[in-house]
Amino acid sequence: MLQRKISFYVIVLLLTLTATNFIYAINQTVPPEMQKLTSKLLGKWNAVLTLKMDGKEMSVKDVCNFTQVSDGQGIYMTENFSMDNGTVIKGVNLIGYDADKDVIHWYTVSSVGETIDNIVKWTDDDSFTITYNGTMNNKPYSSVFECEFVKDGYCDVRQIAKVNNAVSQEMTGQFVRE
Repeated sequence: MLQRKISFYVIVLLLTLTATNFIYAINQTVPPEMQKLTSKLLGKWNAVLTLKMDGKEMSVKDVCNFTQVSDGQGIYMTENFSMDNGTVIKGVNLIGYDADKDVIHWYTVSSVGETIDNIVKWTDDDSFTITYNGTMNNKPYSSVFECEFVKDGYCDVRQIAKVNNAVSQEMTGQFVRE
């Protein structure tokens, strides 16, 4: 008899928790910051960028494809980054809003072993930054990627990366949506 009562209460508790989570999920709307990012980024983008690294300057081709996922709560992006020295870096990115921390995360996993949790912040209606602070080869590393939508389908970008607080890489250029 006691076992039946316990089983009954466990079932009631599970049903209550499930219903609460379901109601919470129904009431979730896509935050304005994600709506803006989605409206600006969806589609296929191509860029020819200039990369300065190790005292050298090279041309880079970057192709990014952004698609909406999870009923608008997130963005999935694939990337193919080709340097003129023959190096190709492929990446997968997942972008989403963290309601508990009120930030947009931009997670990256690349073919060169990078796994990065970037933070996105809008600086005005047409510009955002993607920042990362961590380590590279056990040294302090930071990266700031700035994006400004200069007109519909055109985005000017600039990235500065630092190792031990010294600039190690700078990239500039423009993305154009197909």
